[in-house]
Amino acid sequence: MSDDRGVHVVDDDPAFLRSMEALLDSVGFSTRIYDSAPAVLNAVSQLTGGCVLLDVQMPGMNGLELQANLNELGIRLPVIVMTGQGDVAIAVRAMKAGAVDFIEKPCDDDLLLMAIETALATAAGRAFRERTIGDAAALIAKLSPRERQVLEGILAGRSTKLIALILASVRARSRCIGPIFWSGSASAA
Repeated sequence: MSDDRGVHVVDDDPAFLRSMEALLDSVGFSTRIYDSAPAVLNAVSQLTGGCVLLDVQMPGMNGLELQANLNELGIRLPVIVMTGQGDVAIAVRAMKAGAVDFIEKPCDDDLLLMAIETALATAAGRAFRERTIGDAAALIAKLSPRERQVLEGILAGRSTKLIALILASVRARSRCIGPIFWSGSASAA
């Protein structure tokens, strides 16, 4: 599911899965259900968008272990952790592992839907930042050596006039400029 409105629901309770699927589908989410942690890991290639609604207490691999596995695999979808037997230690572990919310079952539908909307907004923001960083890296890769020298000067906090003076001086002396030069004082030129 690459849907930006996708919700991956992981729980070992079939009745809960059915009710979540009905609720989420009724308000326009694209819902995919999994009855165990291994079922999610078997479908990891389909976890390309949306967020994960994850139960903590499941037989075999629990929800926090699944969350750690997803992190190790580089799956960066926002995770909402749900549990019927929550305590502070579990909530802290989930949040430290990157969960965007921790909700105790049973919960109010509006609270859950608000948490999902927040998680999806987090995912959209993260995707935007990753695209922006990728675009910037591609543009920097296209710079000529001289343009890179100017950029290094700017990043070192030099004024454009000082950068021009330094580059003209270096050019006149046929010296190379490297990162060490920019980290030194301006009087070194």
